[in-house]
This record gives sequence, structure tokens and C-alpha cells, in this order.
Amino acid sequence: LDKRYTEINVATGDKLIEPCYLFQISKEDPNVMLTARIFVDGLFISNFIYDRHEYNDQLYIPIDMVPDDAKYFEIEIFGCYHF
Repeated sequence: LDKRYTEINVATGDKLIEPCYLFQISKEDPNVMLTARIFVDGLFISNFIYDRHEYNDQLYIPIDMVPDDAKYFEIEIFGCYHF
């Protein structure tokens, strides 16, 4: 996780509110809006930042949400639809 640690939004260069782990999400179609559900060691994480861009979205998970001994991340990515 040390390589994913960041305090800066990689797209804008702005400082984040708190230190986070960064996950890049690639998508084939820039017009598709995605969202995520995140679980760390089976516990649902609701506090995260999903920064949407054309082909590479950034997912920021605050380090306070991830215990030091975390062994398992599950990141579910799916389409976001508005009706």
C-alpha cells in the first residue's frame, strides 16, 4: 500500500483533505459513468472519493479507513445510472 499513498489529487495537483490510498480505474468508454463499493477485510467503506475523468478514474480511500493489518480489498466497479 505504500506505493498507493498520496496526499495530492493526481489530476489537479490539489491537496486532498486527508491522506489516501489511490486506485486507478480504467474504462473503455469516456461517456460511461462508474461508481464503486469498497470492502476492506469484509467491512464496507462508505467514505471515499471517486474522481471521474475520461478514460482513467481515480479512487481515493482515506488511510484512516484501512487498518494497518488489512489483508483483503474488494473494489466493485459498476455503472452509475440516473433515472
